[in-house]
Amino acid sequence: MRHDKSLPRATAALLGSLVFVALLIIALPKKPDPAEESAPMSKVAPKTRHQRDSKVETKPAPAVAESTAPAADPVAALDEVLAKADSGAAATREQMVARIVRIGPKALPLVVDKVCGAAREQAAQGDDSVQSDAAETAGDPQLDEMREAALHDSIAKFDPAQQLACIVDHATNAPLDVRIVLAGLIGEVDHPDAVRELIGVVRPIEAIQWQREYVRGPVTQAMSRRFSAHPESLPALRTRLKDEQPALLAVIAEACTRKPNSASVDLALSLLDRTPELDLDVLHALAHMNNSTPLAIDEARLERVRHKLSDPDAEIRRAAAAVAGALHDFDSIGELVGLLADPEHSVSSSAHWSLRAMVRLDRGEDLPGWNAWLAERARWHTENAPELLAQLASDDAGEVVKALGALLAEPQDRRELADALAPLLAHEDAAIFRAACAALGTLGSTRPLPELVSALASKDAKRRELAATALRSLTGLDLPAKPGPWIAVVSR
Repeated sequence: MRHDKSLPRATAALLGSLVFVALLIIALPKKPDPAEESAPMSKVAPKTRHQRDSKVETKPAPAVAESTAPAADPVAALDEVLAKADSGAAATREQMVARIVRIGPKALPLVVDKVCGAAREQAAQGDDSVQSDAAETAGDPQLDEMREAALHDSIAKFDPAQQLACIVDHATNAPLDVRIVLAGLIGEVDHPDAVRELIGVVRPIEAIQWQREYVRGPVTQAMSRRFSAHPESLPALRTRLKDEQPALLAVIAEACTRKPNSASVDLALSLLDRTPELDLDVLHALAHMNNSTPLAIDEARLERVRHKLSDPDAEIRRAAAAVAGALHDFDSIGELVGLLADPEHSVSSSAHWSLRAMVRLDRGEDLPGWNAWLAERARWHTENAPELLAQLASDDAGEVVKALGALLAEPQDRRELADALAPLLAHEDAAIFRAACAALGTLGSTRPLPELVSALASKDAKRRELAATALRSLTGLDLPAKPGPWIAVVSR
């Protein structure tokens, strides 16, 4: 029988075509599923540190929905969050904070305890052993930093009153290093009682410890934050400081002058006349105070320091002379000239430095040269000042500007000049108003603040901005060019 050889050939060709089509279909890229395409990237679990180092690719872990209800076991929940952070599984600092806060209010004391843990170990074991343990168990520095930052950030997410109560509770019988950490935490709590509680937390610290910068620095910074944030709490604090140790009061004085306001300066001044040592600490703090805020240290407050220029203690006289120069107390010029004849060279040298800093000229270190200068100024004040002050009432802007320049060159007359400038702040002439605002900034007197605030109600936008610029320069406050916020400042 004859076989047809064309049939197997046709079958083989057909099978070959089918195989080619199948391979082509397999090679084509799979069309993405719409649900998968719209899924957020955050659903993919981040790789752990082990997975990042391994060359073998692993499949991403399925996303697990996180519960918003408080955890039944807050200790285990917090340990789980921290374990993820230590292993590198925590995606971001913000997500770690959210997970801690989600545990609920019971997490707060646990977090505070974790923050204090390193300090507590250091106090119990000593620096060397702690550093040795740290070296053996050190992990990724970036992960450690994120972990500590997230713990601090999570504390701030709870209610301020709860924060404060929890931190104060941890201070019971706490060692020194833990108290320093707790003081720093209170420095971040936005609550009016934080000032009082902060003093209570650091009160047990021994006097000798305040000489150490690692103790004094963080506590001073924490106090400064609270003093500037809640000045209304400082007057009540003054009555509670009567029996405090001088070493702590010296730290409080320094904190008062870091970011000064009128209440903090009043608190610092209330510490004068207790002991000579504390007087020196207070005067030193005032001499290094930021004098760009005359509202905090106005003429009335400077007068409360001025009596120290005649103190029996030479060191106190020297320090008081330095304060007068640093804060530009022009009303003390006559007394500073008198101190040039002080038998103590440190006192006369300090007075000489302050005179040069304020009047910007040097008549030498001897008394006769400066007495002659005082006589010249007195004569100028009698013969020239009345005419120049009268020119300020002129409607000619050129005459007003010229008179202001001459008057500003005589610093000891700034109180009288400040009073003469007040009417110019209501003048209709824009050039005169502008000159008066600029003169107040140069003069540094806060006496015409009410007139500047009134100018903020003007319909002229340029006038409002000039007044606001002068107010910011005089007070150090960055408030808008609107009367409301400034009225609250002036009325304090």
